[in-house]
Amino acid sequence: MIPYYNEHHIHAETEEIPQVRWQRAIRENRAKLRPLPEGVDLDIVFSLQYQRSVGKDGTISFDAKRWKSGAQPEQKVIACLHPGSKLIIVQDGMKLWEYQL
Repeated sequence: MIPYYNEHHIHAETEEIPQVRWQRAIRENRAKLRPLPEGVDLDIVFSLQYQRSVGKDGTISFDAKRWKSGAQPEQKVIACLHPGSKLIIVQDGMKLWEYQL
């Protein structure tokens, strides 16, 4: 049902098909939102992110526990949290480790 309204139905106020209007706004550089680049991991984008330092044993401390990081000791990583769901360890935009909570 949603594809019909986005791709075929003429909107009552704008008198345009939403997908056609969206594509034109992108072409004319008027769209505030931009398509995501290929390969963007939405689990990382839509997470609570905390910087952590990797210990000498290759782990990080998070939520009063030690977690393997997959990074070299004394480097910085980002702990990406989806509360009650998962913890992802990221370094330089690359996923190193993922834990189910």
